[in-house]
Amino acid sequence: MTPRSTALSDDILADIQGFISSGYGHLSPAAYLFVQFHDEGRAQHWLRRLVPEITSARPWPVAPNGVKVKPQLTLNIAFTADGLAAIGLPSQVLNTFPLEFQEGMASPIRSRILGDTEESDPVEWELGGMGKPPIHAVLLLHAASDALLEAACRAQRTLLDDAGGGVVELPASMQIGYRPDGDHEAFGFHDGIAQPSIAGMSGNGVPTGEFILGYQNHFEIIPPTPVVSTELDRGAVLPPLANPYHASQGLRDQIGRASCRERV
Repeated sequence: MTPRSTALSDDILADIQGFISSGYGHLSPAAYLFVQFHDEGRAQHWLRRLVPEITSARPWPVAPNGVKVKPQLTLNIAFTADGLAAIGLPSQVLNTFPLEFQEGMASPIRSRILGDTEESDPVEWELGGMGKPPIHAVLLLHAASDALLEAACRAQRTLLDDAGGGVVELPASMQIGYRPDGDHEAFGFHDGIAQPSIAGMSGNGVPTGEFILGYQNHFEIIPPTPVVSTELDRGAVLPPLANPYHASQGLRDQIGRASCRERV
């Protein structure tokens, strides 16, 4: 097992999205673009073009004067289970993801567990709720200025246009906001509490496996990770599944250490 305090290497951090390791507190303006996949092949091509732009968790460079050189613009992406299916992930692979992810937040059972009832019921949601167009992915952009954010949004929309209808932005869905000055976020709550230190990134803190698959969690076990069959991993990019109970089944671990560029 991986000890809780084991530091993740730069190569591994480069394969993890940056919003896991940072809240981008120095970047106040933010925008969220909600998209749908309408054509599997064009969506995959769009993602290949997007991957090099994604901000990773690799440590920021340090200037000669010892000051960290923080990014002025970041881009991250989040997928829903429906989105992974629409972009071509086989059902036998999607079925190995955590059940909570497969069900989604708007499912009745998840709504009850999360307390999303009455005015918070998914039926009342502006986006992604019951009866609303499904969300397949969300682009998260943070920038140092409004002008830089607007330029980044235009660039992403150009990329969407280039997908020729294979990937489209949900009409009138973009959300724009900013992080207020001070130690409170937009809803008035003390900020930072929702972004605890993660062991493996900061040296100590919450066990790495509580946030990143493939590492020990609070119970000192490594939770099950999504897997694919050897036949689907034609390029042998992913390592064999380490679980000894499934070693003879020809499964490969999606939480491998190959770079995200190789996977896509």
